[in-house]
Amino acid sequence: MTLYKPRFRRNQPDSPEAPIWDFVGVLQNENVSHHVRTSSNACVESVFTGSGMFVCEDKWQRPTSKNAPVTAPTTDAISARQPPEERSTVADFNSMPTPDLYKAILDRITDPLVDQMLRELFGRFPGETVEKIEEEKRGRSIVLSGVKESSPTLRPSQRQKDLEDKVDAILDVLDMECRPVEIRRMGRFDLSRPRLVKVVFSNKQEWSQALAQARLLRSTSFSDVYIRRSMTENERRREYELRQVARERNAGLDKREWVVHRDNGRSVDVIYFDLSKAFDNVNHAKLLSKLKSVGIEGRLLDWFACYLSGRHFTVKVENAYSDRGSRISDYGAANVEECFQICYDDAACSYLDYNDRRQMCDIYKTGTDEHLAGAETYKLLRDEVVSGCERKVILNSTRMVSKAIPPIHDVQADLTVTSALLAEERETPVPRTGWEYFSETKMYYKLVNKEKRFDEARAFCQKKNGDLVSIQSEELNDLLIVVYANRKKEVVHSDTKGAESGERNNERVGVEEEGRHNPVQPGCEFVETYCKRATFPWTSIYHNNHNQILSKGNISKSMMSSKKSVILIVFDSVSHSNFIRSMPKSLEVLSSLYKSHIFKGMSKIGDNSFPNAVAFLSGKHHQTEFGDVMGYFDEHPLIWKDFEKAGYTTYYAEDYPKFNLFSYLAGGFRRKPVHHYFSNLGRTHVYCRPYWLNVYGSFLHRRSKFLCYGNQAMHNIELNYLSQFLRKNKDSPKFALNWLTELGHDYANTINVADEDFADFLRKHYDDLKESFFFVLSDHGHRFDPIRQTRIGRIEERFPFFSMHIPQCIQRKIPALAGVIQQNTEVLTSFWDFYVTMRDILDLGESDSWDQMISQLMDNSTWTHNYSKRGQSLLRPLSDRNCKEAGVPEEFCMCYPETAVDTNSYLITKLAQELILHLNRLLAEYNECAPLTLSKVRHATKIEDEFIGAEAKYRITVEATPSFAVFEALMRYNKAANTSVVHGNVNRVNSYGNQSICVHEQELRKYCYCTSTTAR
Repeated sequence: MTLYKPRFRRNQPDSPEAPIWDFVGVLQNENVSHHVRTSSNACVESVFTGSGMFVCEDKWQRPTSKNAPVTAPTTDAISARQPPEERSTVADFNSMPTPDLYKAILDRITDPLVDQMLRELFGRFPGETVEKIEEEKRGRSIVLSGVKESSPTLRPSQRQKDLEDKVDAILDVLDMECRPVEIRRMGRFDLSRPRLVKVVFSNKQEWSQALAQARLLRSTSFSDVYIRRSMTENERRREYELRQVARERNAGLDKREWVVHRDNGRSVDVIYFDLSKAFDNVNHAKLLSKLKSVGIEGRLLDWFACYLSGRHFTVKVENAYSDRGSRISDYGAANVEECFQICYDDAACSYLDYNDRRQMCDIYKTGTDEHLAGAETYKLLRDEVVSGCERKVILNSTRMVSKAIPPIHDVQADLTVTSALLAEERETPVPRTGWEYFSETKMYYKLVNKEKRFDEARAFCQKKNGDLVSIQSEELNDLLIVVYANRKKEVVHSDTKGAESGERNNERVGVEEEGRHNPVQPGCEFVETYCKRATFPWTSIYHNNHNQILSKGNISKSMMSSKKSVILIVFDSVSHSNFIRSMPKSLEVLSSLYKSHIFKGMSKIGDNSFPNAVAFLSGKHHQTEFGDVMGYFDEHPLIWKDFEKAGYTTYYAEDYPKFNLFSYLAGGFRRKPVHHYFSNLGRTHVYCRPYWLNVYGSFLHRRSKFLCYGNQAMHNIELNYLSQFLRKNKDSPKFALNWLTELGHDYANTINVADEDFADFLRKHYDDLKESFFFVLSDHGHRFDPIRQTRIGRIEERFPFFSMHIPQCIQRKIPALAGVIQQNTEVLTSFWDFYVTMRDILDLGESDSWDQMISQLMDNSTWTHNYSKRGQSLLRPLSDRNCKEAGVPEEFCMCYPETAVDTNSYLITKLAQELILHLNRLLAEYNECAPLTLSKVRHATKIEDEFIGAEAKYRITVEATPSFAVFEALMRYNKAANTSVVHGNVNRVNSYGNQSICVHEQELRKYCYCTSTTAR
């Protein structure tokens, strides 16, 4: 027999007066179906949860319509099917008491079996209703532990009042506006420990808010109060049984070894190893700052600091072990929430519920199951583990299964060259916190003959803007704005034609009917379009920014025959090695199609972008020779001015206004510095917002994906602008500097999303670039990626990518030139050489003295210049040289061998303290900056340099508080005088974000930790 649960009546779903008919349904059974009928043989309509059915003349029939709605019968409908003499009584069913209605049903049914079934059915309603009510009530209840008991001398009413006041105070901390409907103690009074407190809220939303805000208690006087959800009876019984087992096993032991974690009591026989942790690259200082910003403070934040500090790792590949290294940028968990799930004792279990509701509960012995600790940093065990049950390991990355468990697992996964498995972690208790953490990680790798086949890295941008306005740029015509409209709208396009005066030109175009509007041809390079309804002019339905290149007039071919264009494309923060790893397709095009020369020894000469750019754009030192770097740069000696004087069409484009080369902590330019300027002007031009400033400030950009503007990749926007420049000026000598900043500035690995696009750009514009000096380069390697804190990372940061393509006509005219440049790729070079090279190209073209260069290369005669104090042309033979001869500062020189020294030695500690004193002296005049304190020495090496005499050189890396900054410096120590001094600039090798927002000097930005809370 099957009971079909009916629906409630649609018109009154919650009506307490709804008749019992609406709740009962029909008992379906072939043996009793003939009893379910009216005295007049009329059909009785039934309501089912699925499809409707009728009982009529001993036959079951479905509704004629397949999708006919199933509704409960109304009294009018029933009355219409009754004989006239019975309709008056039927009409009173709604007001009939339940016993009378029950009796009326029995009067019409003579079968005693139906009577018994109805009695059983009605008898079940109260019990099921109570269970449902209790389940719903438990779903909006929380349990508080640690709430102190009231004095036993108080009367019960006073104790209840005191309890309610305490709970109210706790809820105030949780920022709860609504009060609970029930507050009571659970269990019997016990002087040894406070009883649990059950709090029932009026709805689920308040319950959820209380659990979500539980973290706020940690930094208040209620730090010992913990919150969890209310458990079912089975869950409480399971936990009680586990505690009893734990007490029995701990009996007679000096300390409690067996502990309990909450769970649903389910068996767990699979452990997930995540080989690609989401937060592997999160710096510890940044993580702690983020946790604090979301309200995690006090004891919990202290635990995180303890857990993250002092961690080390060892790597084994086959039979070779690595040195013991420090962990400074991950914690071995798949996400932040998992950190909450390594709670040691019952008191902290509330954090489990508040985070992802994955309740864990089981018993295990501390210190004996370390081989499972690396699974997800928490224990997912069952009792059979003690007896050594067989378990499986599933790798998240590939879902490959291995049945081998501790201590070392030879799992072959489909990874690049190796398969990695976190196999063992040793636990050490943290004093006074009641938590546990893993201090030592041993990672085992096994080489396998498999290669990971990665998906192509592309920037996929979601379509956030319709194609209401498009741009058609023809060979001889300028920008055409083409408007497609499906209703009456008004289109406004705005340009920055009056850039130097700060004016903005607007033109309105009315669209009166559907279809294509006549094209508009504005005389400006940057066009901001927005469309509005004519009836609602205050509402914008379309907004976008467009760009074009306007021709500046051609130069005669005879005039430019000897002048070769110079095109620079700069990728910010990309090392030589990282370009090879991340841009393989582009590298292949540069090497095979362009025959570009890849320089292996190009070294940076400054810490960040600005000093390196100033070096190759002016040939001057940014601090001592270039001039004021805090004001405007209109009068500074930049190389594009020399090219412009020589008749070149000049171009400068740079994205990411936040870190613009000449406006970051500086004034930028008052006027356009070049003919075609695709960046932002100085800080005073608030009305003239060039293209990128408009883009980054737009609503469309804020709702676009990372590295996207609507449905366009940001790097493609800039490359498209360069494409227009190359095509519009193909018969003119050109100087172009195209700087892609955002792509690689913040993250080392995001550069690869542009590989395919850049390779396509190179192939597409080969004919436009083959007769130009074409340079693809970077300013330095990544400065803040976690790899930077390794020796390999330091080497990568010193050597940016640099390639050079020489025009085909020059190669044919001077065959020996390619060999000279190829030899120079093996020599230590710097950006001083790059500046001299561009000046050499300019002068050779202006004087048309390429033939003279041929003779110089043939007889190997020396070549002199007066372009700069430093540097040699890369077009001329270079001899082997050291850092000093190449103009590379000592702190960036990688030519000397280094030997690791003990970081705990007296000398290294003294040098580290001297370094912190040096930084504090630099910050002394800035009251907004907190004094720095030495936290630890991370790494120290002695530099073997035979040219420094009695002095010794050391490179040390220290961590300082309160900023958790990691500084690297070169220091000289005079043993005879027992003195030490910082040599050169101090470099910061981890990100500082907004920690130093209160200072406006580039150098001090690396060191300052602002005391104002708004800086973090």
